[in-house]
Amino acid sequence: AAYSDVDENGEQHMVLCRVILGNVELVSPGSQQFHPSSEEFDTGVDDLMNPRRYIVWSTHMNTHILPEYVVSFKVSPHLHEYWSRLKARQYARSALETDGSRQSCPALVKKSGQPCSDVVKESRHKMQGHVLMPTSAWMSFPRLFGVIEKFLSSSSLSLMKKHYADYK
Repeated sequence: AAYSDVDENGEQHMVLCRVILGNVELVSPGSQQFHPSSEEFDTGVDDLMNPRRYIVWSTHMNTHILPEYVVSFKVSPHLHEYWSRLKARQYARSALETDGSRQSCPALVKKSGQPCSDVVKESRHKMQGHVLMPTSAWMSFPRLFGVIEKFLSSSSLSLMKKHYADYK
């Protein structure tokens, strides 16, 4: 929802996708990089050890991104206003972040004294064998429906369950 805008009907839409990360490379925050640094890489991340931003290169969009669901929702104007303020604060904070919290390549080089490529290879080697698991709470769709049913009309809930069954 952080990157969705309100349409003319007051709704917001998100496309939930399955993404194949493949071989990941470090892309420093603020980088103007728009393609992989070599054919060896499929995607990029802002931090190899604790990624917060993921980059799928345009050359890999059709093979590495599988759209699965469209989630449409309405939020109250108060909540939308709150989200807008929150987003503005997050953008301001990320612009002011220092290299120390983000582990960009120059910061890693400074700490280790090694060339950037060696630091990246070492970090990638440490990651091999480790599966990155989602850090947000996960809930199945049927369970989610049970939680939100008290907030929806029976017709809305039925329609939502029908769409879920159709597109599952």
